Amino acid sequence: LDDAAFLMRLKKDLGEMFGDIDLLSKRQYFPLSMKINETLISERVILIGDAAHQVHPLAGQGLNLGLRDVIEFDALLSS
Repeated sequence: LDDAAFLMRLKKDLGEMFGDIDLLSKRQYFPLSMKINETLISERVILIGDAAHQVHPLAGQGLNLGLRDVIEFDALLSS
């Protein structure tokens, strides 16, 4: 989208929530990505949470993935 179309869409989506909105600088974006280590378990070491996978902070998944890792690890220990 060009700047005018982007601004119109933003105002439409947000309504009056933030008052009058205007573009003050060039728009930028940062692609969201995720990287997972190839080896998560080695002898007496297991990687969980941020040590196991890198997620862009804006994706908002860091804590969720870390907690899921702990739950899965607990299930493995219990079996």
